[in-house]
Amino acid sequence: MRHDPTEESALQHAVSLSADIELQLRDVQGSAPLLALLNRANRASAAAIVRLADVNPEDPAAIRSLQNDIRAFDLIVIWLREIVRDGFEAGDWLDNQRREDLADVIGLTDDPEEHNAD
Repeated sequence: MRHDPTEESALQHAVSLSADIELQLRDVQGSAPLLALLNRANRASAAAIVRLADVNPEDPAAIRSLQNDIRAFDLIVIWLREIVRDGFEAGDWLDNQRREDLADVIGLTDDPEEHNAD
């Protein structure tokens, strides 16, 4: 079975990104750039929550700015989850394609009629 090499490359890249994120999040030294980014975004979010309590309620620009700072951490976490999930799904798809390709090469099929045709 022929596959689009561009699509397969993109799926392999998704798997690689997912694995890299997992590796960085498991780094016990805490020196990974991703962890530094998450820690900084988390601290900025917490500081913005504190400042939000004292912001002038008549200053919508300041309120929106603080809300954006709060939301930034949440978005980073959401995006990381999506990247990891996409990597798992891509890996599963690639594994299934490889199994199907090998089954085609050795003549296995799920169709019982094809087994009886011999």
